[in-house]
Amino acid sequence: MPDVLHLFGNWKWTGPTELAVHLAETQQAGGSRVRIAFGKRRGANDHFEKQVAKRGLSRVEGFRLGKHFEPAAL
Repeated sequence: MPDVLHLFGNWKWTGPTELAVHLAETQQAGGSRVRIAFGKRRGANDHFEKQVAKRGLSRVEGFRLGKHFEPAAL
């Protein structure tokens, strides 16, 4: 089965983040090794992070995933 890495440049639990996490969860249930990386803002609500952990998805850290496009960050 394939390895899948989802990159999500947001830290809020919204409609799009919920769909992305649901997709990752479904892929994992289908036998893929799934990891997810997402942005995090200091002092922000960690609901997204809790939802990822609750679904048994592995989080990958070390990426700089901003909510908005930042050419200087590349």
